Amino acid sequence: MSCYGWERGEVKLPTSDWKQTRDTIYSNYNAKLDELLQEALEIHKEVSQEKKGKRNFNIKESINNKLKNQERFTFNQLIIDSLLTNNKLVKPKKKDFSHKKASKGEILIDEDLEIIFNNKTKTIEYCTDENNHSVDRARDSFLGSLFFRRLKYIKFTTKTGGYLKSQTEYDTDKGLGARVTSTWGKYTKPKYFKEISCFCR
Repeated sequence: MSCYGWERGEVKLPTSDWKQTRDTIYSNYNAKLDELLQEALEIHKEVSQEKKGKRNFNIKESINNKLKNQERFTFNQLIIDSLLTNNKLVKPKKKDFSHKKASKGEILIDEDLEIIFNNKTKTIEYCTDENNHSVDRARDSFLGSLFFRRLKYIKFTTKTGGYLKSQTEYDTDKGLGARVTSTWGKYTKPKYFKEISCFCR
């Protein structure tokens, strides 16, 4: 069943937790990109062997069949792009993945999710695309899971914390607005919801 919707919000972290939290997410995300490079290299080796001596060999189909997680669209596309140039099989390079790595003040992307780090305000913005099952896909993604898991370790202070709001097509059909779906810190229902503009892909 379809479920079009979005989920967005912002979380302000205590200054004492900011750097460690940001860098932990960065390092885990970067480690995942290193894993993708290794996966791409393994696929390259397998496809190279498979296509030897074969005419009209379908390289794209062979690559797609060897992807470990068929539901992982964003990461899989990075792998596919590293393996193909003008529809020809090429050996993946570190730079095919390193340009997506995080350092400081980055926007990280995974599936229908963007996470934006603001070093000045010590806030993390969480923003999904508005699409079919975007909310679930974002939360289940590697980056989304990492975000929620990491925030469990934060001891929020009086002036820190935040919330996410979501709205689905079913809310809209019922005439309902966005509703709060997750909170951190001492949450008080806000008088307004900050509209977050994201998805600058």
